[in-house]
Amino acid sequence: MVADEASQAGFRDFAKAIEAALGGFLATLPAEQQANALRLSYELAMNSVDDDTAEPAAPRLRLVFSR
Repeated sequence: MVADEASQAGFRDFAKAIEAALGGFLATLPAEQQANALRLSYELAMNSVDDDTAEPAAPRLRLVFSR
């Protein structure tokens, strides 16, 4: 979410660096923890928190997580 905001604000290099760092970190986790991280990121992207003002995730996020 931070990387997406940075990219939209015109800081694409910073966004790519954040994504690369996160990808490297996740690659070091055991498979079970990677699955938990994916589940959590899916829930965040789909705004499955109890917030009536939450907006649905962008279509590209729904597509990525549906695969």
